[in-house]
Amino acid sequence: MDDCDYFNIITFHYSVSHWDPENDGKSVDFEQSAQNNVFPIPATKENIERGIRHILELQAGGGTNINDAMLEGVKLAEYALQNEKLPQEVQSMIVFLTDGLASSGETNGNAIKNNIKNANSKLDVPIFCIGFGRDADFNLMKDISEQANSFSKRIYEGSDAALQLEDFYAEIASPLISNLKFEYVGGLVNNSSISSTSLKTFFKGGEYVIAGKLEDREIQDNEVLSIKVIGDEKLGSYKRNIQICLRTGKANKIETEEPLISIIPPSVCVFPPSFTQRSLTQDFMQKLHAFINIKQLIKNSDLSNEESTKPNKEKALKLALENNFVTDLTSLVVVRPDEKPTISSLEKPGILQS
Repeated sequence: MDDCDYFNIITFHYSVSHWDPENDGKSVDFEQSAQNNVFPIPATKENIERGIRHILELQAGGGTNINDAMLEGVKLAEYALQNEKLPQEVQSMIVFLTDGLASSGETNGNAIKNNIKNANSKLDVPIFCIGFGRDADFNLMKDISEQANSFSKRIYEGSDAALQLEDFYAEIASPLISNLKFEYVGGLVNNSSISSTSLKTFFKGGEYVIAGKLEDREIQDNEVLSIKVIGDEKLGSYKRNIQICLRTGKANKIETEEPLISIIPPSVCVFPPSFTQRSLTQDFMQKLHAFINIKQLIKNSDLSNEESTKPNKEKALKLALENNFVTDLTSLVVVRPDEKPTISSLEKPGILQS
């Protein structure tokens, strides 16, 4: 961590405690931490060393209270924001580490996810989860991170565990832009086909894929696809306009028959790359578009209210059937050559139809 970073430590077993660096490094509960003004502290060399000593002195306790630990992390981030204890350019995030299953407090995985989703609905803090070893409930960790628009990682036991942790930290150590949004300008893009166009935090070295379709109409020569990109960075607002010159069949023909100089685009316009003819297997853009949208639609249906759930699932189901994807909404049916195919009724699963 750099000097411009801030941090604090929350430990948990059957209960949850906050590290209080101003109180000889002792752990206190959340009510006491609020009274004693325990907030994230600057990541100076001295404070980092104090934090390391605190971690090395921890003793294993009984139980794993994942629910309360996550909620306390969200409370701490919210409390620090409300009391203006962090600089405006600092992006809050939670890194959650565990090696076990939820065994204390709330132990139902769905209830834990709902509790965290509700607590984090306004602040929308990224939650990055790390599961150590085989005993960790990594599926729960993965779901919690995904609903917070973050990612998780399993650390496998072995001599390179420290390197795995370093690789994970390197991915989240340098947030560049927060609240990143893409806006497609003009009537070229079918807006109903576009996958999610916003990202909470964009990290250095990362990438973000948006898939969509152009409107089904003839593209005119020199027609341009305009994209506005906005977000927040340390020094203020981030704004960028991207213009992509769309290739038509005529443009592609000119490229193969005339010198390269004749198709050089204007300095403000970028041509998409051209490729040689691909086979059906290689031409996967339609599948990629469907795959990204299906994942996001199912995720949105799990997070949204009942009114929005049905349309999202119907759209995801349609895309899955059109592209032959096996998802939470579709199944893989195998018919043997020597058997007569049967279909199970959706209304009455126990009844088979020929």
